[in-house]
Amino acid sequence: MGTCPRRAWPLAALAALVLSACDPGGLDPTDPSNFSSVVFVNGTGTPAVLFECGDSRGHGCHDMSGRLAPGERSEQRVYWGAGSDPWQVRDTRGRIVGWLLVSTPRRESGAVYDLGDAEPRPGRPTTPRVSPHPDLGGGRNRA
Repeated sequence: MGTCPRRAWPLAALAALVLSACDPGGLDPTDPSNFSSVVFVNGTGTPAVLFECGDSRGHGCHDMSGRLAPGERSEQRVYWGAGSDPWQVRDTRGRIVGWLLVSTPRRESGAVYDLGDAEPRPGRPTTPRVSPHPDLGGGRNRA
């Protein structure tokens, strides 16, 4: 039986930490069964831009729609599972108009969220204008 040199243990621990940070929860972002499909519609009456954010403090926000004209729709994929996904609604100058918190506890599709329902601050999950219906199939829950 061989033994591992003392220097190797810190490197193994560091490698495990890096790998766990790169794959939180073990979800495969290329597997469609890990996502729900939702639709955002711009009911604000003015052009808007939709950003998906990493948290409800506005960190890690990414433009997911480009400019949405009034009445225009944008279909998006969101991870399903425990928690809510924060989305920012911004005007075309980049100012935050409000927040939508999308909650998809199971794999589903068909939910429609109106950008006009955005709240000034993130709080409770946003109620969709059109309720979702469950998707049949697998996928791993984040919880």
